[in-house]
Amino acid sequence: MQSNNIYNNDSENQVTQKRSLEELNMWISHINYISEECDYIVKIASNKLKRKDLRDNLLLVIKNKNSLKNTFLEYEKTSENIIECIDLDCDLFYYNEHVKTRGLYKDYVDNYRKLKKEVFLGLLA
Repeated sequence: MQSNNIYNNDSENQVTQKRSLEELNMWISHINYISEECDYIVKIASNKLKRKDLRDNLLLVIKNKNSLKNTFLEYEKTSENIIECIDLDCDLFYYNEHVKTRGLYKDYVDNYRKLKKEVFLGLLA
């Protein structure tokens, strides 16, 4: 899909697909930023806090980013078929896939925030 602009003559499926793709692109951008930020936080955990366990957990966040990004790209590829939906069961399938993918994103971000908070609390101690 080339454009995410929503037009008056777009079908409900087209609008849904465009919004889902927009949200997905935001998730990808966010996990890329988290991975970049995490590089610095890993160094803090290792060099300043001397917490190998925390460092290793943060490195796992960076490693998991690639797997999650691949999942997002697979979802994006699959979601192109939403336009072909002609019944509620099909719509529900894509809706549930989106909710499942959103859950993966949320879990990833929540885990990262927990580790980041632990680093910051360690710096304050």
